[in-house]
Amino acid sequence: MGGDLLGKLVDLENRRFDRLLVIKRSGVASNGGVMWHCKCDCGNEVDVLGRSLLIGATKSCGCKHRGNLINKRFEKLLVIKELGKTKNGNILWLCKCDCGNITTKTTNALIKGRAKSCGCVKPIIKPKKYKVGDTIGCYTLIEYLGKSKWKCRCSCGNEVVKSSSKLGRYKNSVCRCNKANREKHGMYRTRFYNTYKNINSRCNKKYNTYYHNYGARGIKCLWSTFEEFRDDMYQSYLEHCEEFGEDQTTLDRIDNNGNYCKENCRWATRKEQSCNTRKTILYKGKCLKQWCLELGLNYKTINSRIRVCGWDIEKAITTPIEKRGC
Repeated sequence: MGGDLLGKLVDLENRRFDRLLVIKRSGVASNGGVMWHCKCDCGNEVDVLGRSLLIGATKSCGCKHRGNLINKRFEKLLVIKELGKTKNGNILWLCKCDCGNITTKTTNALIKGRAKSCGCVKPIIKPKKYKVGDTIGCYTLIEYLGKSKWKCRCSCGNEVVKSSSKLGRYKNSVCRCNKANREKHGMYRTRFYNTYKNINSRCNKKYNTYYHNYGARGIKCLWSTFEEFRDDMYQSYLEHCEEFGEDQTTLDRIDNNGNYCKENCRWATRKEQSCNTRKTILYKGKCLKQWCLELGLNYKTINSRIRVCGWDIEKAITTPIEKRGC
């Protein structure tokens, strides 16, 4: 408790503590300590916790640590005189800039280096990640505007403003400044186009929900543009759609650890693709689901025998299923 010594209230009125002279008791702090109104040798008056006075934690209104800034120079600013305090209690100083302008600055702004001029000198902004001249996708960086904003020139000649956080998303982008460029292949928003868009996204864009299963594992989309993907895969796509229907035509990687490219990709039905995953259990050239369908077995039970009970595949398939357990 402020001013409470050994259980008794100590009267601090008219007592001096370094540069502070106690005038009167001013109330009670939120923590229950007694507050005392004091006058500093510099002329300022402040309310101080009694305990802080008694233990020597507070010895002035702050001027002892602040010091006198008159005639001191801070970059282009020369302090002329003290003007008083702001609403927040910060000391305000009248300063003269080397350009001739008169301005006011607070103690914190001067000491911490936030105020270096009256505003006549623009601060040098240092971009963190990119530099002028870098090319990201179809954009070339031509000027840093501050606050993580870049002025960019598109491959079509247009100038646009992009944020640093979004520039990484344009690594493999093509010009989309006008509708004609975006739809020049005539397949925009078709199911075939969305297939390419999705594989490109999960391989290259970290914010994609499935990036950890593709791009993070080192899997790449080797088709740099949609046109390359179309030339390699569209004819086989049409043939597969004609035989199985568009809904049953999905892009499947033959090697699940390989990249997306013509040599490693094929069109497959949903059932075929479900039998070609990293978790697929193969036995004599067929996946476990196919064996269960052919033999009329419960897939969940057989899968549990292998993964949970540790059975080998042949035993799991040939052993009759009981009502409970493995």
